[in-house]
Amino acid sequence: MRFKSGPVRVAFAGLDGTTAGLLFDRRGPECDKSRISVNPTILGSSNSPTFSPPAAAADSIQRCSNPETGRRHPNRDAATSGQRKGPDLHSDTLIAAPIDPSLGTAKGEGLKAWRKWLEACIKFDASDLIVKTGQSPRLRLRGELKGMQVDELTVDLMFQVAKDVLDENQFEYFRNRGSIDFAYDFDDRCRFRVNLFMTRGKPAIAARLITSNIMKFEDLYLPEILGDVSMSAQGLILFSGVTGSGKSTSIASMLQYVNERKRVHIVTIEDPIEYIFNDDKATINQREIGIDCLNFNDALRALVRENPDVVLVGEMRDYETFEAAIRAAETGHLVFGTIHASSAWQTFGRIYDLFPENEREQLRKLLAYNLRAIIY
Repeated sequence: MRFKSGPVRVAFAGLDGTTAGLLFDRRGPECDKSRISVNPTILGSSNSPTFSPPAAAADSIQRCSNPETGRRHPNRDAATSGQRKGPDLHSDTLIAAPIDPSLGTAKGEGLKAWRKWLEACIKFDASDLIVKTGQSPRLRLRGELKGMQVDELTVDLMFQVAKDVLDENQFEYFRNRGSIDFAYDFDDRCRFRVNLFMTRGKPAIAARLITSNIMKFEDLYLPEILGDVSMSAQGLILFSGVTGSGKSTSIASMLQYVNERKRVHIVTIEDPIEYIFNDDKATINQREIGIDCLNFNDALRALVRENPDVVLVGEMRDYETFEAAIRAAETGHLVFGTIHASSAWQTFGRIYDLFPENEREQLRKLLAYNLRAIIY
């Protein structure tokens, strides 16, 4: 993934335990601490970075929760690992290995079709694969869907793909729930994050390409100050953004930054595991929902016994998960997490919506003391 030059908004919190409202206005090689601009809505008209006391920070957080404030960052592709030469984007179809229309009648035939689709995704450097019964598979290239020049897919083939790719427990879950998330390793270099779901009684698939190459700060044009933030002793670091905006890629880069520099124990809780980390100075344990633990809540409750220094919570989607994560930050852990929001400001609104009204005042105080950054 490469970020094009453009505005990126990063709301920071103080490294000394207090909260500040700093915004980066551009992402690029030239982005450094000297180019930090201070949002006057939060800190007044000062032109230098300052840190607010906890009480003022709590009030700032309350005032900056307006979801209408701030600009939406353009949707970025989270899976493209570089600017390699791609296919002819002016063509409406892409040539891939042909699929026998009789596939799906025997065990293993669905797997053959599945791997051909993934191979085409890798070959054309696509970010996503979309597969629907009754149509040819489609690849997302630089934001636009392109159809593969293969036959339309039958219901039998699609069900055979599900049977061949999923294990017995996963297939039963899919049958009972109508959808399932999982990760699929194509080879040592390429991994796919997959959602298999039912639509109008027929299977469909959405898969995103995730490369095993964890990109460095300079490759992503991330501000250098994020390195300082990632080395915090404790606190909460939130990545917000729309689907495909680069949350997973950026957070992996920050964790790798810690891995290369600090002797700590890192525990990740993901659904599914996307990037595979190799231990460097840090010791890293990665837990996958549905395989290593039942759900995010159970995994977070078990953290106390696992003695981590740094924690990644793949997605904070409900009250229980966020409450457990912020408590972990309060008790001395550095917690990374992701949340879906269309701006840094709207992130606060999304967080407040998770909590009952009678707990929001306490939530504001917890965020004031523990929030290190919101990165959008």
